[in-house]
Amino acid sequence: MNAKRFFLVLLFCPAVFFALPQTETDSLASRLLTSQTDTQRIRLLNAIAFRIQYTHADSALQLSEKALALAQAGGNKQLIAATYTTLASIWDEKSQGEKAISYYEKALEIYQLARDKGNTAKLQYNLGLMNHSFGNYSSAMEYLVRALSFYEEKGDKEMTSQVLSVMGKVDKDIGRMPEALDYQTRAQRMSEETGDKSWIAKEAISLGLLYVDLKRYPEALAMYAKAKLIIDNADDPKGKAILYTNMGNVSFEMNNYPEALNYYQNSLQLAQQIGNVYGIALLQLNIGSVLQKQGNLSQAAEYYLKAETASVNHRMKDMLMDIYSNETELFKTRKDFEKALHYHELYSAMRDSLRSEDGNKQVQELTAKYETDKKEKKILALTRDQALKQLALLQQQTDISRQRMLIIGSLAGVLLLGVFSFLLYNRNKLKQQVNIQLRAQNEAISLQKTLIEEKNRNITDSINYASRIQNALLPGEQHFKSLFSDSFILYLPKDIVSGDFYWVAESKEKIIYATADCTGHGVPGGFMTMLGSSLLTEIVNDLCITEPAAILEELRKKVILALKQQSLQSGNSDTGFVQDGMDVAICAVDRKRGELTYAAAYQDICVISEGMVTELTGDKQPIGYFGDMQKPFTQKTLPLKSGDFIYTFTDGFADQFGGPKGKKFKYKRLIELLQLHHQEPGAAQKTALQMSLEDWRGGLEQIDDICLIGVQI
Repeated sequence: MNAKRFFLVLLFCPAVFFALPQTETDSLASRLLTSQTDTQRIRLLNAIAFRIQYTHADSALQLSEKALALAQAGGNKQLIAATYTTLASIWDEKSQGEKAISYYEKALEIYQLARDKGNTAKLQYNLGLMNHSFGNYSSAMEYLVRALSFYEEKGDKEMTSQVLSVMGKVDKDIGRMPEALDYQTRAQRMSEETGDKSWIAKEAISLGLLYVDLKRYPEALAMYAKAKLIIDNADDPKGKAILYTNMGNVSFEMNNYPEALNYYQNSLQLAQQIGNVYGIALLQLNIGSVLQKQGNLSQAAEYYLKAETASVNHRMKDMLMDIYSNETELFKTRKDFEKALHYHELYSAMRDSLRSEDGNKQVQELTAKYETDKKEKKILALTRDQALKQLALLQQQTDISRQRMLIIGSLAGVLLLGVFSFLLYNRNKLKQQVNIQLRAQNEAISLQKTLIEEKNRNITDSINYASRIQNALLPGEQHFKSLFSDSFILYLPKDIVSGDFYWVAESKEKIIYATADCTGHGVPGGFMTMLGSSLLTEIVNDLCITEPAAILEELRKKVILALKQQSLQSGNSDTGFVQDGMDVAICAVDRKRGELTYAAAYQDICVISEGMVTELTGDKQPIGYFGDMQKPFTQKTLPLKSGDFIYTFTDGFADQFGGPKGKKFKYKRLIELLQLHHQEPGAAQKTALQMSLEDWRGGLEQIDDICLIGVQI
């Protein structure tokens, strides 16, 4: 069960710990009334808006929009960029992340064109924060690496600490825990060097949070104790909310649920007091987690719903993933399997989106690039220091020797500088040539990509249409439910169009149905399913053949004829028999006599009666040409009782790879799973089977079509 660990928005807001005095805002307002130029008015409007955004966000927005109109009318790019930055901060405070990112990007473009490195780095840091909160980890790390390079070169310890801290959180969220601990530890140590108490407290909380994730609770408590000494002496509801939340997290992890609930409820009151949407949703999630652990499922569901609604409205993807995970477990506990499956699917989709391999790889590449650049700068610095030491030694010699050595050293320096310049020139020229080639290749690739995407779109549209036709031909789950007291169909094509199909018909007192696996899957398999379905309809409905073995015999003849395999029977080919065909299980349920008559080609059937499993094996020959090995199909009869469940299935479920070692699910495990859930309603069985399959498969691809039918007598 997941509980979110910290207030991301609160933790890095510039005015988190100490509020500005009202007198400063009043002073700015007085100066605005007496300002003489538009430049003064723009700067004062932005300053006031920035200071009141945390308490009066709507008023701050109006002031900053007025400043933007004045700046755009005057055409001053620097003032426009500054106003964009203020607007971004206000929209961030209003939990409108997309608008905040848009304004930050506009400001960044202006500062980059103006070669303003300081403001460029600030915006790169802010964009790193925003993209992290939205789950865009590769973009976040790209911005943060650029900002870090500037602040380290400048020697700004406070900003270096802040950037390192966020980089640690990005690595934590994508599962790179050793790298995350390194960044967070460096950030915490550097915060103490700055002497800024508010930042020391923030970084202590951040590092404590990571220690909790690593289950190193004593270190976490030590960090929280350090932060508490600072925050308790400040009028700081946001800082207290952060601290109480994380102390609640430690209590939660140590199974002290009453104490955790108390911390979370106090923190929620503080979050509601300051009106932070992210913090409120996060604490509703945490409180729901505690209530679920305590068995109060109804109240837990109410808190999850509140948190989910806020997270969807404000696109807080990272929190939604945890909410969906908790809701899955909650509805499984309540045996509401339909909702459990729904939230499990939402969780899986969000997890795959946020933790894609491509994003992880890009973050690693960016981190490696930063470390390489840092090492190169160190080497250059060492070289410069060594040169200075040599000059100091030369100055201690006699005047004549010193002049001679200085001349030689100067010549050597000029020579080295010339060589270095020549190498640098060649490197830049080569880089330009490579860039030109890459641009040309990228344009060609882009064109090819467009053409391929267009072709793929047309092919996919055709396949989707074929899938609709195939689904229309299948009898449907509701038809089965009308014939049996309870039933379900788990039908999962591998490639849109399936090579598996099922079929059903009524004949007097009998219900005859089939489960089939045709050669291939996708479009080729789809053609075979249409052939098999139409032939079964002809055999049973038109020819009135109702005995399962006789149905299979006739189906084999018609498939051989349809696929022109009869030439092989006459011995005209020496290439071996063609293996196109299908594996089929035919079941005939006589409701009056209470018995099952069955015959099967390369398929097995399972009947579970009062917990006892009966496995019915089919003949080891397919429907289709099988050379000299073709034999008559075997037909058997089994008595049935009310409540018995009959299961027919293709091999796709049992053959699926997955689990911790990437192995097959296996037939034996499938039978055990059916036995475990056979007393549940059909819908619940279907949900349990599908969730077990998804958990087993994990991130692996589905390898075959899957069709599994369960009917209750």
